[in-house]
Amino acid sequence: MAAELLPAGLGQMVLNLAKLSCAQRSRVNSQTRRRKMSASASQFPNWFPTDFLRPWWQLAPGNLTQPILSGYSININSNNSSSPQTEADIVAKHSYGRQIGRISDALCELILAQHRKPPETGPLADFLSMWSEIDRVKTESAKSRLEQIKADLLLLKEKQPAEFAQLRDALGEALRQLD
Repeated sequence: MAAELLPAGLGQMVLNLAKLSCAQRSRVNSQTRRRKMSASASQFPNWFPTDFLRPWWQLAPGNLTQPILSGYSININSNNSSSPQTEADIVAKHSYGRQIGRISDALCELILAQHRKPPETGPLADFLSMWSEIDRVKTESAKSRLEQIKADLLLLKEKQPAEFAQLRDALGEALRQLD
């Protein structure tokens, strides 16, 4: 039998495992792995299998996401800010997106004021190209939001005509004030 060819004790272990259900085998395998790991740990008490990655982990921030939309949380602490409370207060008033947008608009104005003709190459041209793309995205996004408002108004008209009439009148008044 094949179990007889295995080292002493191991053959019996294989036979016992064969008799177990899948769930039982999984439990036994997990227990065996834990025993082996604890034995390894006693041989190398200060070593972990992922230690070689530690220098790379230290290069990356603890949180690789930075939401910019209002209403989302931002992780500001003493590790990434010299004055976390001040930064949190500023971001509460003016989001990072708003700050970057205003700086970009100002820089665009400065570039165009300094050059009779917009630069065609180099970092200023790259910036102006990016600014134009962002402006197109903002315009398309506004159009999309207005289409959604139109669809919502049509639904409101169908489901709640009285509320629709009040909202239509209020919107009409607001739009007349824009002229």
